[in-house]
Order: sequence, then C-alpha cells, then structure tokens
Amino acid sequence: MRNIQFGKRWKRLRSIANPAFSVSNLKRIMPIIEDSIKININLLKEAKSSGKCVDLHEYFVELAFDIIARIAMGQRDSKQFKSEYCQIAVDTFAYVNNNIFDYISFIFPWIGENILEPFVRATGKIRGDPNMILIDKLAKAVKQRKEERMKKIERQEEENEENLNNKIWVDFIDLFLESEAENNEIDFKISNGTYNKKEKVHTVFTEIVGPLY
Repeated sequence: MRNIQFGKRWKRLRSIANPAFSVSNLKRIMPIIEDSIKININLLKEAKSSGKCVDLHEYFVELAFDIIARIAMGQRDSKQFKSEYCQIAVDTFAYVNNNIFDYISFIFPWIGENILEPFVRATGKIRGDPNMILIDKLAKAVKQRKEERMKKIERQEEENEENLNNKIWVDFIDLFLESEAENNEIDFKISNGTYNKKEKVHTVFTEIVGPLY
C-alpha cells in the first residue's frame, strides 16, 4: 500500500524528480542501459550456441528489470537471471492495488490512512510484503550511496565535476543526491511582478527514496 501524495507535497516531490529526467541527465544514464543490452545479447548468443530453445519474453523481462534495478535501485552491475531485485519488482507490481489492505483503504480512506497504513509499514517485513521489502532495499541503497558520496568530497575537490561524471556510470540515485547537494532556491512571484521571494529547499532522505519507488 502506497501513501499517495497531494497538493504541496506532490509539487515538492515533482520539483525534486523533474531535473533527473532532463535530456542531459538521461544521456548520462544511457551507458548503463547500453551495457545491460549488450550483456543480454551475449546471453542470447550463448543460449543459441548451446542449441536450446529460447523464450525471448523471459530474456526481455530480465533485461527490463535489470535496467530498472541498475538505474533506480542501486544495483551496481548487471545480474540478469541472478538478481533478487527482478523477482521483488515483479511481486511488487502484482501486489500494488491488488491486496486486502488496498481494497479496504479504497472503500474506507480514513481507516486506510490512520490504521492500515501504519500497520502495513510496521509489519511489512514480517508479512513478506514486497512493497515494504523493496522500499527498505531502496532506503539502504540510498544511504550507502550517500555515504560513498561523502567519502568522495576530497576527490571531487581535486577533479572538476564534469571530468568526474564522465569517469563513472550515473544512475537516478546519483542524480537525486546531486539535487540534494545543490543549494536549491525557488523563486515565487505574483502576477503583477511586484512580489519576489526566494525560498531555500532542502531535500530530505525520504524524498529521495520516494521518487525511486
């Protein structure tokens, strides 16, 4: 069960996520996608050379979830047919809006928000809830990447950011952490242009995990 965001909260999450989907940032993610595709092609060639019948759908599913795991879940290398993320992601898609907690929440929103939501979050791991398991793994991946990023501060001072970005593969976690590191300011204006106010926006940990999920 997911907590759907509305109003100012949704606008804030959208403002955090939007820069990650710019053309320039999407180009930075392409090397990961291309690498997964090359590995998938090699796996298909190996299967063909062995004389086995190949289920292309199975390979395409592995490719799709391998890319998702690498660009949004913190998985470092391609692990097609070996990744735990693939099955967790499949289970999550099948589980969302298709369980008793969501059914009750749709009928009785107050009960869903005030009773079921806390219960689902508190007991997710015990029940084997794929949603909660996936969110927990994302949170750990973001925390680990954030710690690694802090350790690279001295190195970033020695090398300019452009050269550093060209040396490593970048995923969405990196892009959201870059957004967090920036001193973001939002410019508010009224229609006649006489009111102008800048407000600093600091991204919090949950606002990085949320868009990734």
